[in-house]
Amino acid sequence: MGISEKQLEDTIFFQLFQNVKDTGLDIYEHDKVFRQLSLGSYGTPDLLGFSFLEEEGKLKEVYITIYELKRGHVSFEAICQVQKYRYAMGEMFINNPVYKDVEIDIETALIGSTIDSSVDFMAASAEMRIRLYSYESTHRGIEFTRILNYNYKPDTYEKTWYGESKHLNLFKLFDGRQDVKYDAVKNESWISHQ
Repeated sequence: MGISEKQLEDTIFFQLFQNVKDTGLDIYEHDKVFRQLSLGSYGTPDLLGFSFLEEEGKLKEVYITIYELKRGHVSFEAICQVQKYRYAMGEMFINNPVYKDVEIDIETALIGSTIDSSVDFMAASAEMRIRLYSYESTHRGIEFTRILNYNYKPDTYEKTWYGESKHLNLFKLFDGRQDVKYDAVKNESWISHQ
């Protein structure tokens, strides 16, 4: 059974943010949650969660989580989208003197029915600290599965070298005793084993 992005947003907002039940989605306890909050020309994230930490009556930290939902497949376009939202939120706080001495931490989460499993996508999303979730509609409701992009390690790489196929184990290839060399004249790089 397919669900719309609106139904997915409703489920996360009402069921998870209100009742926080175990459906597989890691949700922070936000002090305030906004739906479809416009960030001007940067766009409109589906959900924005804010948590505030005060010490001695003074605001010390603001934790922001941006949730972007996709009815279908999550791809590189979605990474660009959440990074744009992250940048906008950062600029809003950095440029406001009220938050001069306040630590701002911005997290992002991408949620879709399927997630791009390419090495490039996983590496990029892990580097940008984006949490990934797939979902499926079951008889119990919508269930989420965390995709651990930071644990995603392809163990092989195939490439043709001078017409000969090689099957390399990248994690055995790089054991800390190699140097990457680069020849700017030839625009070539290679691995030097010591």
